[in-house]
Amino acid sequence: MEIVGGRCGECALPFDRQFCVGWRRGVLKELINEYKFKAKRAAYFDLAELLWARLGDCGGVKIVPVPTIGRHVRERGFDHIGKICRRLAELSGGKYVELLGRNKNTTQVGASMEKRILQAKEAFCVRKEKELGGRILLVDDV
Repeated sequence: MEIVGGRCGECALPFDRQFCVGWRRGVLKELINEYKFKAKRAAYFDLAELLWARLGDCGGVKIVPVPTIGRHVRERGFDHIGKICRRLAELSGGKYVELLGRNKNTTQVGASMEKRILQAKEAFCVRKEKELGGRILLVDDV
């Protein structure tokens, strides 16, 4: 079996690449926690810039946030991942698109991998069929 790009040649993934800005520890962990759990809204600027530094030019790319459940948006007072994606689109030349919606408001904290996969299959739907196609950058939080 040949290993290519960190995976076996037999694996079929539904995406071309995945990116991670960094490990969730130290200053990055503090920044994420302040933004996500303490509603420090200004942190989206720094988080978007970290993504931009990792990704670079996104011209022609649709930047799509994974939708947050409504309860969490109401608790924070804003859509945390949407703010990051909008700013990333401004910085990178990409196009912000709310392509996905939620069917269910399940959370994945503490769920097994099998349960997470099942929840994800049931939780999301495509809201804008006409936006499908082309290059899509799907952005999820931690």
